[in-house]
Formats: sequence, C-alpha cells, structure tokens
Amino acid sequence: MLFNSIVKKYKFYHLDSGILYRRLAFEINKLGIKTYEKIKIKKFIDTNKKLSVRKIVALRQEKIGKTASEIASFLNLKWGFPLAGGALVTNPVSDADEIPELQVRAWIEDALNETKSQKVTGKEITPFILDYIRLASEGRSVKTNISLVKNNAKLAAQIAIELKKCT
Repeated sequence: MLFNSIVKKYKFYHLDSGILYRRLAFEINKLGIKTYEKIKIKKFIDTNKKLSVRKIVALRQEKIGKTASEIASFLNLKWGFPLAGGALVTNPVSDADEIPELQVRAWIEDALNETKSQKVTGKEITPFILDYIRLASEGRSVKTNISLVKNNAKLAAQIAIELKKCT
C-alpha cells in the first residue's frame, strides 16, 4: 500500500501513526490533492521528506473545516488512507442557547460538592449532577442540550450529504 511504502521509505516508525497520518492528510488536503492521485502524493512526500514533529499538539487539535463540505472533504481524505481510527467532529451550541463556561463549571463544582455531602455514589452520581444543574439553571441546561443535539443532527446530515457527493 502507498502509506506503508511511505512509512518504510522515510523511516517514520518513531512517530505515532495517527500523528503521521494526520500530518500527511493535513498537508495533502491543504494542497488540494485527492487520495486517488497517488503520483501527486508520492511527489509531495519526496519533496517533504521530513514532516514536522513539533506540530503534534496542534495537529491533535487541528481545525479541519468550518463547513460540512470542508469536513466531508477531510473525512474522505482520511478514509482514503489504510489506517484504522475515527474522527471527532465538534460542533458548538448556538450562541443564543450557550451558557457561559464559568457558570457551568460553578454548577458542576457545586453539584460535586453536594454529592459528597449527601453521600451520593456509584451510578447515582450522573443523574444527581444533571438534575442539580437543571435546577440551578432553572431548566436552561436542558434547553441548551436540546439545542446542541439539534445542531449536531443538522451538521451530521449536512456532512452525510457532502460525503455522498464525494463518492
């Protein structure tokens, strides 16, 4: 396979294969090279024999796109490489339904302290914390979670449509 020959040729064994893959995918995607363009990929590798290891942290948190089309393009490229693994797509809640992070953190901390004082343990902790936050937020946390689920479903559908266009 192309990927295995790249790894052997340039002795990339010391790198986490996921990091190597992300670095390759990131650079190749940036150049607009498609996964089926093997000659262009080989040329890219030949001219860039040393991939930067310094960008490991950045690549673990890289932004692959803001639109469904950009995300689908990256996923299509990712799945063109013979590596196992998934992709995590994050999607923020809408601004209108967002609760400030510091407020949520305060509610969580209060809820955790309350679990200790009420001796809540085991599988009862999560429902207790969720209910505590629901009450503390006067139901706003439920509205925010519903909004997030709807936004995620909408983005997932848009990505699926764009992925279908790639095939």
